[in-house]
Amino acid sequence: MSSTTNWFDLPLDLKINILSRVDPVTSLEILENTQFVCTDWYKVCKNPSMWKVINLYGMVDSLCDTKKVKLCKHVVDRSQGQSVEIIFPPRLESDEVLLYLGNLL
Repeated sequence: MSSTTNWFDLPLDLKINILSRVDPVTSLEILENTQFVCTDWYKVCKNPSMWKVINLYGMVDSLCDTKKVKLCKHVVDRSQGQSVEIIFPPRLESDEVLLYLGNLL
């Protein structure tokens, strides 16, 4: 028989590592889906380490610009200054988002 490890028994840093390697994971997918799988995944998704790379691809074109800016600010805030890369889809680099990022630096 083979032994199995329960996801809940894994250390937080290992869960973050595993979840961040799932491809493709965009910041929007984490906010709208992944974090709601279970309480444990919610805790992992709230951890700033999950937001080292902020991938804003997947922003729905039907969202108004105000909603897109709000989502961008939300994921940047979740990173708590630990993000090292932000990937913008075309037409999302609004002045408001860039000013918000600039004020954090």
